[in-house]
Amino acid sequence: MAAGGKEQEHVRDAAAIIDELRRQRRQDLPPLKRLVERAIGRFATPWAIVAAVLFIGVWMALQFTLTAHGKPFDSNTFGLLNTVSQLCSLILVIGILVADETQAEIDQERSRLILQMLIIQDRKTSEALQSLEQLVRVQGLQPREGTRKVDDATDLHEAADALREAEQEQGRTS
Repeated sequence: MAAGGKEQEHVRDAAAIIDELRRQRRQDLPPLKRLVERAIGRFATPWAIVAAVLFIGVWMALQFTLTAHGKPFDSNTFGLLNTVSQLCSLILVIGILVADETQAEIDQERSRLILQMLIIQDRKTSEALQSLEQLVRVQGLQPREGTRKVDDATDLHEAADALREAEQEQGRTS
């Protein structure tokens, strides 16, 4: 298999693992939270907007028809429709917040996994560089002048401090 094929396979495998982790995370949610997320998923479509407009149109048409026959079910200012709309809006906002919270938890888990994978990769790279340096010494070769030592694993505290410094410096220049 060509190198490009192996890379594509690796990317597909990684995507499948991420999808499986997301599926597993959603399965671990309490049933009520899953129900809310499923409902929000159904409302988050263009058809939901069309359905809402049709509902309001039917409500108004029914109100006008019944008012003409002297039997209105809502006031002329559509107070009941307004109340129903506000209640639906409140339910949707709460549902969206619940779904957003779940997505934030999934994103945080994904970030942790990526960090763990990067740490593992950093250690493997450091080990490979140490082995290469040892091979150079065994062969009696001298490293080129001006090359810096890069065979130590990254110190996470130093990396976090450097990141904070860079963010602060960027904030000062913005």
